[in-house]
Amino acid sequence: MASQFKPKGLFMGGIADHGFKAFLNRKGPVTKIEDMGKYKWRVIPNELFLDTYKAMGASPITLPWPEVFSALQRGVIDGIDITPNECWGAKVYEVIKYMSLCKLGMNPIVYVASQKFLDRLSPDLRAIVIKGMKEAAKWHTAKIRQEDATVVMPDLKKKGVIINYVTDKELARFRKAVASVHKKWRQKVGTDLYDQAIAFLKEYRTR
Repeated sequence: MASQFKPKGLFMGGIADHGFKAFLNRKGPVTKIEDMGKYKWRVIPNELFLDTYKAMGASPITLPWPEVFSALQRGVIDGIDITPNECWGAKVYEVIKYMSLCKLGMNPIVYVASQKFLDRLSPDLRAIVIKGMKEAAKWHTAKIRQEDATVVMPDLKKKGVIINYVTDKELARFRKAVASVHKKWRQKVGTDLYDQAIAFLKEYRTR
């Protein structure tokens, strides 16, 4: 994926796995794809996200992040999709009751730097910065995973969040439902970038 940044004058130094998104809801869990149509879901104002939620049978509502907490409090929306770590950090557990883990999508953090900035550095400093970006991405991934396992998930359960895992059988139905969306966006973003992104997702899904 690094080649996709070059035309923009950017250098990609690494990608951190910030965790897989979960369906968070104030009314009930997601155990099957039919549940998606029961609730009012918030999505970011992005065509890809809108396409995906509509394909899953939902009627998505676009809201900027700063409005999400109060919208959940007031019942304007019922659910969102963020990672457990993000839920914990933003205290979203105060306004939701259910967390359905599914590994359908992830929230990577990309470490980038201006190529002009790197080019102005001496070779030794440039090497240090590039190495630092790669190491930071690995450290970030390890920290999130360790924190999720030892702090985040236990604390969410302690705070009363009801956690369930969507079964592999149901996940296959979700993937089938969004197949047309994948086909559309593979053409829009380019086959190379799409295939690299899917490969990255599959790699981290098995870890």
